[in-house]
Amino acid sequence: QAKSDHVGAVVIQSQADMWDLDGKTAAHIANYEPFISDIASKTLAFGKPVLLFNGDSHVFRSDNPLVQGAPCVAEPASGAAATPCTDDDWANHPFYNVPNFHRIVVHGSTVPLEYLRVSVNTNRPPRPGASSFGPFSWERVQP
Repeated sequence: QAKSDHVGAVVIQSQADMWDLDGKTAAHIANYEPFISDIASKTLAFGKPVLLFNGDSHVFRSDNPLVQGAPCVAEPASGAAATPCTDDDWANHPFYNVPNFHRIVVHGSTVPLEYLRVSVNTNRPPRPGASSFGPFSWERVQP
């Protein structure tokens, strides 16, 4: 629909973190594969930025789990400042190369509490960086 409507970008929201093993084996997330495959194929066909927000694991993370070795920033569970990720969630579903996709795991019930302030600017997209993707930019806010 987004492609036929000529929109500039898409946002998807979900609760489930389809890449988080939660300390379990890969079988824990195997049933998410049909959803990820559908998101990946439709995102590639769309050809413009697709941003996914999900909760579930409740620890901030910004990455592209549909590209091997993509840049990643995550907050350690302790609530410390965000740092580069030491893992690659692509390995949990290693079948894709979808560069026009980005995922943000929003901070949840972990302390300190925070929210994400998101801006969309289709006329003048922000410079690519750790807190932007396509026309989207964000900042983590602790009230």
